Amino acid sequence: VLVRAKDGVAPEQLRESVEEAYLAFWDEMDRDETAIVKPPSPGLGLNILTWLEQQAQFIGPVEKERELMRTIFSVVYVVCAALVLSIFWAIVYEKTRDIGILRSIGASRSGIVWIFLRYGLVVGVIGSIVGLGLAFLVTHNINSIHHALSDPPLGIPIAILGLAAAVLAATVVRSLSGRLLPLVLGGLATATLAIFGLLFLWLYHIGGFTVWDPSVYYFTTIPNDLDMTTAITTMIGAVIFSLIGAAVPAAKAADTDPVKALRYE
Repeated sequence: VLVRAKDGVAPEQLRESVEEAYLAFWDEMDRDETAIVKPPSPGLGLNILTWLEQQAQFIGPVEKERELMRTIFSVVYVVCAALVLSIFWAIVYEKTRDIGILRSIGASRSGIVWIFLRYGLVVGVIGSIVGLGLAFLVTHNINSIHHALSDPPLGIPIAILGLAAAVLAATVVRSLSGRLLPLVLGGLATATLAIFGLLFLWLYHIGGFTVWDPSVYYFTTIPNDLDMTTAITTMIGAVIFSLIGAAVPAAKAADTDPVKALRYE
């Protein structure tokens, strides 16, 4: 027997109401001496479960997979901190004379540290906001993306390969000036677009690739609700690790000797 409540009623509240109603029914039938068949008592041949409890064998492994993915992607925090540390360390190295000037005119160690920590805070906040925006776009359009992978239209690889050809032509024209930077950037862009174009062309040739098979995952439409709690937690973690990565170069900058810094070449 499936029971559905009106909007706004929690599954646990519905289960309690159904349990109370069934206990009243069971008590009434138990006292009825004319009843030939007695209904089963709760817990003995009868279970009153929410949908989540009924599907626990399926939902449990899925939740474990989600926790595993969160743990794996938390490594990105370490990568984020390492990138911020290396970039800011290079900035401190390049700005040694400027730091020495600030220290010589009276800037405190905490003031120098706060300058670099603010840079790290800005990097973390902007990166988190941009990441949240990209995550929303991907999640919101996940069904369209999945459809393009499972049944790719021929126009996608043609468009990508055409764009790669256009970038290659522009690279050749720009390389006539003798400069290497346009040649390198254009070559990388052309190679990247060509790889994606050939990949989609291969998917079109094999008839697509189904990532989430409905026969395995029991849904025909991929859920695309963004878990804001997890997203906000991830954003906060990214900001914290950006500050951690900026803390080491900030401390090195604060310990700079003004005399040695002004002599730095």
